[in-house]
Parts: sequence; C-alpha cells; structure tokens
Amino acid sequence: MDIDDLDGGVDSLKGYRSLRSGPKPELQHFKTAAEEEQAILDTLTRWIAEIPHEEICIAARTNTLINDRYTKLLKQAGIEYTQLSNKKTAGEGIRLATMHRLKGLEFSRVLLVSVQDGQVPMRLPANALADEGSREDHEKRERCLLYVAATRARDQLVISGHGATSAFLGSTNRSLSCP
Repeated sequence: MDIDDLDGGVDSLKGYRSLRSGPKPELQHFKTAAEEEQAILDTLTRWIAEIPHEEICIAARTNTLINDRYTKLLKQAGIEYTQLSNKKTAGEGIRLATMHRLKGLEFSRVLLVSVQDGQVPMRLPANALADEGSREDHEKRERCLLYVAATRARDQLVISGHGATSAFLGSTNRSLSCP
C-alpha cells in the first residue's frame, strides 16, 4: 500500500526490516496536564543523567503546544533546549520539535507529548471533512504522522498524554503502524 510520505511523495513499508530492536514504547496517560508535565520532567531528569541533552527530543503535534506549553516548561525547569525548525537544526540542549519536523531525524530517546484526544488525531471542524473518504484520509495521515514521529527514537520512546485518551492509543489491539 502506498503511503503519503508527508513530503509530497509516496512511501511504503514493503520489504522494510529494522536492523535494531529495543524496548516497547512506554505509554503514560494522566488526568491533568500538570501531572503529565511532572512526569515529563521526571523522565527528562533520568535521561539527562544518562546521555547528552542533544540525543533527547520532545515532540508535540503543533507549534502552539511547543510554544505555549513545552518551551515554558523547560525554561521553568532550567533545562536547556533548542527548538528545531526548517531553519534551525543545530544548537545546545534537548531538542524540541513538532511531529512533522521529526521526519528524517533520529534521536536516542524521544518523548511524544500531548498525545491525547483532540490532538492526535487532530480534531478538525465538522465541516472540514465533508465525506467518509475525507475522514478516512485524515485519519490515515494522522496515524502516519504518529508512526513517523514514534520511529525517530533509536533506543527509547515514551508517549504521554492527559485527559481523554487518543483513539490511536485507546485500545491494546491497535497498532502504531501506518496502514
């Protein structure tokens, strides 16, 4: 099955075999944003003690989440970071990026944050998806985005969220794979 590679082309997992295997992703879900933020800081504290900051990445679905929540969280905690963009890919500290920006990058450890209902998959206005085909395409793109972001972790992946659980993570029968 051809998959949109999120860069204007198509991609497929046909014949793909990973040369590495690691631990299963760690899923964390909390009632409140404050609880999730504390768990993020706890995870970062452990990781920073083990590996260089530059090998750690925090990724969220949108720039708004990055700018409104996570840059502030890291600043308040005194954790150095570099916010990745199309123009900025180098710098000191933990990497902070949107899920879209992670394509083509790789990190030892990745924290996917705010993976919850309304964010992943992104909730759109009711009239934005006029028919069933549009809804299916939107879900496929969102699932592929999560898959690409999750596969940026070489050694450890933590996925966290708060509030209502993402439909993509709500069932143990569901896979993070891209259809």
